[in-house]
Amino acid sequence: ARPFYEKYGYECVHVERSMILELVGRSISIPEGVHIRTIMLDDLPMLLEFMGDEDEWLRFARAYFAAYERRRLYS
Repeated sequence: ARPFYEKYGYECVHVERSMILELVGRSISIPEGVHIRTIMLDDLPMLLEFMGDEDEWLRFARAYFAAYERRRLYS
């Protein structure tokens, strides 16, 4: 999937573990001990602290809200 996302301007940064949650409409089991959830607005301050770099944070925030806007427009 990396080439697809890079085509649209995303950049892969320090991947520790990658997973495929769905493949051709089929769900797969998430490994035990791995928790995944949607990023909510309340999570953004914690992410800023975690990321540390303000420029990276701003790039993430712009992509986050742009994706939300695209999804809302096309829903």
